[in-house]
Amino acid sequence: MPQAQINLVSKTENRIMKKLSIIAIAVLVVSSCGKRVSESADVKTGLDSFSYVQGVMFGTFLKGQGITEVNFSAIYRGLQEGLKKDSGFLVDQAAMNTVAQAYVQGEQQRKIAPLRKATTEYLNSLGGKGYKKLPSGAYYKLLQTGSGANARPQDTLDMVFTIANQEGKKMVSSQEMGQGPSIKMPLSIFQLQPLNEALEIIPEGSSFELAMATDLYPVLSRFVKQFDDGYKACIGTFKILKVIPGPAPAANPVVPQMK
Repeated sequence: MPQAQINLVSKTENRIMKKLSIIAIAVLVVSSCGKRVSESADVKTGLDSFSYVQGVMFGTFLKGQGITEVNFSAIYRGLQEGLKKDSGFLVDQAAMNTVAQAYVQGEQQRKIAPLRKATTEYLNSLGGKGYKKLPSGAYYKLLQTGSGANARPQDTLDMVFTIANQEGKKMVSSQEMGQGPSIKMPLSIFQLQPLNEALEIIPEGSSFELAMATDLYPVLSRFVKQFDDGYKACIGTFKILKVIPGPAPAANPVVPQMK
């Protein structure tokens, strides 16, 4: 995932996280009457539901940043001191956002290299599963062969597609982006080199899968919701219904040679 994903704790997000921390961790650690609560607490009342939702929101927020472990003892102390005190905290208030950002960025940076290595190994393993490698390093697998024309960079595609993460969870689809199952889109808008390469080989009327490293293509990173997914592979399933010819690119003018 590009650098923008690493700098995730903005001022707005920090305010949200602080609010969610107070509510969610209070529910997880201590109830309003000071009694410890169970992780298997039921949701029976409006307060139960509200509290559970805040916990889910807080946990989801942290998971989205790539944080899967917290120190509940430290959180509890911070919560108690935040409720009772206005100053004198273990970390200076002016530095709290910087501390949070530094930790999140450090955890994310620590994960990037192993995730990229695993993604490369996963993509390379597809060579033995009916996929073929493209010049960009992505892999494609032909599902159904059509007999129409091949798309050129200036053409528009009428197509159906779904792009999912490596575990198969949908990231985006043509139905979500258009007004129906298919969408008409100029190929140039995609800015997805593996798709251009595949369409040089695969004609209109075909269906195919396209597996690629998500972080190499900003157009894919836009649809990532979890930090880890931004550095894994994603798999697109495409069906090219029609290739709509676009205008031929203008010829380069001939520059007269000086004699």
